[in-house]
Amino acid sequence: MDITTLNNSRPYPETYNPALGRPAIISPADWQVIRPYVLAAISPLNHLSSSSLIFFLRALIRLCLYLKARGQDLETSFLLRPDVLAAYAKATKITRSEFGRLVRLSKEHGLYVDANLPLGAPRPSYTTPYQPHEVDALLRAAENLSTENRRLTATSVIVLGAGCGIVRQSAASVTASDVHYHESDLFVRVDGRCAKVRDEFKDQLEELTAKRPTGYLRGNLLPDHVVGKVREWLSSMPGVPILFVDQLRATYICTLLEAKAPLVDLLTWCGLKSAEAFDGYLAHIDTARTCPATTKESK
Repeated sequence: MDITTLNNSRPYPETYNPALGRPAIISPADWQVIRPYVLAAISPLNHLSSSSLIFFLRALIRLCLYLKARGQDLETSFLLRPDVLAAYAKATKITRSEFGRLVRLSKEHGLYVDANLPLGAPRPSYTTPYQPHEVDALLRAAENLSTENRRLTATSVIVLGAGCGIVRQSAASVTASDVHYHESDLFVRVDGRCAKVRDEFKDQLEELTAKRPTGYLRGNLLPDHVVGKVREWLSSMPGVPILFVDQLRATYICTLLEAKAPLVDLLTWCGLKSAEAFDGYLAHIDTARTCPATTKESK
């Protein structure tokens, strides 16, 4: 078999190299990074002609570059998820035909089952925590906002909520001077109590206090408006969940409950007076992981 026959036996996407075009639509370095993800996403359509596939490939390349620039996942299961495509289309205002090609690929992978764009999601229960990857997505999105003021404000809302359990009006008055240590643990003074900072948020909170040493950590927006503004800023980011401060607090509470934090201490950190206040959160706790198995000796 000669080399021509060998090349002709390969699907067109495997021979495609947009970094060699005139003009090239991507740098060789970027193409090397995203190529495996593009090939995986396009694979159900490899039977199509090259003249048809080229438009799908270009749409995928633009989508991958957009997500890569924001530090987000490029695996097919995330790349072609309906909410990711919807947010991408909203943020970049791609053409209807390009969006249609991405939707077709999503359907080919069994990810897109609805012909209509998802317009929104119902508000979750106030006791529903975010999953760790959702908190990561919110923080990444905050870090990629267009101005430093927005980046700091959005990050403060997320860190004070998911990292300290402080939300609503209480978070509006937090300043750098309220952040302090008790021995090796970091705390935030609020409403006459001290809320313990989760270890994984210590560095981010200390960085916030360094960048906003005076004034409120959440910035100068009115307390009633700041969360709505941050939600609006983050809403166009692909793969980012809708921001709800109640869910941020639920994330804090459920994480510490699963970590077996002392109940009396947790009540103090959260500003609660009765253990019954945790009842709604217990439905989201993985009891199978926290309860030891019992064994019986055979007789």
